[in-house]
Amino acid sequence: MKKRLNFLMLAIFTVLFSIVSCQKDEMEVIPDSTQRIGAIECIDFDTPPWNAGDIPNQVFTNLGTGPIMVNGVNPLFAGANAAMIFDSNNPTGNDPDLATATQNNILIISEDLDGSDPDDLDGAGEFQFSFGACGPVTVHSVTIIDVEGAEKTPYIEYFDATGTWLGVDTLPTTGNGGIMTVNLLNSTSNVDSVHVHLGGSGAIDDLCIEKASPPTGCTHTIGYWKNHAGFGPQADVVTPLLPIWLGTNGGAKSLAVTDRFIARDVLKMKTYGNNKNGITKLYAQLLATKLSIADGADGAPVAGYIADADAFLANNDWNDWNSLSKAMKKQVLKWKRKFDKYNNGLMGVPHCP
Repeated sequence: MKKRLNFLMLAIFTVLFSIVSCQKDEMEVIPDSTQRIGAIECIDFDTPPWNAGDIPNQVFTNLGTGPIMVNGVNPLFAGANAAMIFDSNNPTGNDPDLATATQNNILIISEDLDGSDPDDLDGAGEFQFSFGACGPVTVHSVTIIDVEGAEKTPYIEYFDATGTWLGVDTLPTTGNGGIMTVNLLNSTSNVDSVHVHLGGSGAIDDLCIEKASPPTGCTHTIGYWKNHAGFGPQADVVTPLLPIWLGTNGGAKSLAVTDRFIARDVLKMKTYGNNKNGITKLYAQLLATKLSIADGADGAPVAGYIADADAFLANNDWNDWNSLSKAMKKQVLKWKRKFDKYNNGLMGVPHCP
């Protein structure tokens, strides 16, 4: 909870500041080095130089990666960017609980958008960071300041480039004036944006990321694979990539694509059901995806979707479409659309020229 202190209490705070700072340092949790695969870089709100009261629309990491788009959500100022730089070495707005000896500039949700006297919102707010110009990334850690237990639980959410929700990490509380650097265990390597939700007053700093390696290979659509299965003038490029399972290997209802004839039938969507059958359409898009991956395309963006679809197809084939629940049919079509996007180069791995 923010403290509205009179001048006497501020004087007392100044005397005790060094003691409190030592206590904060003891609370800090250092990120686990086992998570650090490549170069870790952080948005520290000191790079490039920012002044207290600035409202950053974009930021860069300490290594120069960016621009990273920034937005702060204050429910009282809908549509306005309420993310504001706060100088923790020189706290303003009667916010001594945001004072630190180590963090320099930090980021707050402004209470009133008044840059002449930065003051954090005493209520729920949200920070949004978009890595579209330099991502995708893995988010390794974030530092939180003055997040208290009496307020709503803070959390951070991850989204990919299509806006699909990837996961969430609950953030701990720090106590009044506390500082904590938190390892983020549920981030993936395919994060395009993050939303940091604070349940009350507080601030963040040092959002540390790792840029993903550029994707390898490229993808092809269903049409390409149909036309390159050896039934026309083009060479057969499908056979060397087989066998491929649609479903888990050896699953009760999995479909084994062992030759180019089966591949053609799956891709044409006329033998194993028809193009009004959702599982038939899933077969075709999933096969095209797996052929591209077998041909060298990076499968990381769809690895989770493949695992889920394969688990489903191990126990359900095209004959089961009409008996599926409405919710399950919706899920099948969602998988189909994900693979269609991937095959068209819309999920991070480019489409082949």
